[in-house]
Amino acid sequence: MLSILIPTYNYDAYPLASELHRQAEKEKIAYEILCYDDGSTLEIVENQKINALSNSTFKKFDSNIGRTAIRNLMAQKASFEYLLFLDADMFPKSTYFLKNYIAELHISKESQAVFGGYAYNSSNQKQDLLRFRYGQKREEQPAILRNKKPFKNIYSGNVLIHKPLFIATNTILKSRYGLDLFFSSQLQRMKCIPKHIDNEVYHNGLESNAAFLKKSKEGVKTIWWLYKNNHISEEQSQLIVVYHWLKKRKVVKLFQLTGSIFIDPVEWLLVRKKAPLVLFDFYRLYYYVTSDSQ
Repeated sequence: MLSILIPTYNYDAYPLASELHRQAEKEKIAYEILCYDDGSTLEIVENQKINALSNSTFKKFDSNIGRTAIRNLMAQKASFEYLLFLDADMFPKSTYFLKNYIAELHISKESQAVFGGYAYNSSNQKQDLLRFRYGQKREEQPAILRNKKPFKNIYSGNVLIHKPLFIATNTILKSRYGLDLFFSSQLQRMKCIPKHIDNEVYHNGLESNAAFLKKSKEGVKTIWWLYKNNHISEEQSQLIVVYHWLKKRKVVKLFQLTGSIFIDPVEWLLVRKKAPLVLFDFYRLYYYVTSDSQ
């Protein structure tokens, strides 16, 4: 019935696997749990305990092939028709997490891609972290809002998806950060309208401000690369929309010049202070504009 797939890298995935195993056993469904380690540089001995759980397998690979490639490999190896992908640093918000997804399979076979959403737990997170504040303000949205723009809030760290659909959409296997936008574009291209439900996972394991900014720069470059290679359309990213707005008014050079003056102090504020998210928006836009000019 269900293949639960947990890709991991330098992270202890056992608490997540153990909780999902407990819930799957309670629901008495046919299931498997696959946890693949994508060439971690750290030895996380706790992950080996996953092999002791029934219907569960932990496998460590020597080399790192990247998030999309490891997910594709897991999908190919999965035994069941439906895949539940969860990132290793997630944890179900509800003790009925699996039950809620299983109910979706019974409601309609047309729900080929179901997204449960993200949540951010204030009690166990450093609330001054930029990643926490960004996630809480921009990603933590109820399903009623996410369903109004179903292709916008696509987070592949918590998705139930039909196996053939995932394999058909997961076609870029390059090791790039920020390919959820391509995933969304592929769903749209295949005329598969995703369904959003309130079945969140807590996003744990949040990185430092400096690490998040570095990832964000990589993500901006990915958006630029996707757009330049016609993998996404202009309206799929607000960065692209704003860039074309600047270009239409012939103020791109002025923005670059102004941005080059302020980008270092803005980065300093984002790393060390609880800076407003509008500065993070400026930061990302600046690096998108400069990517396009290189």
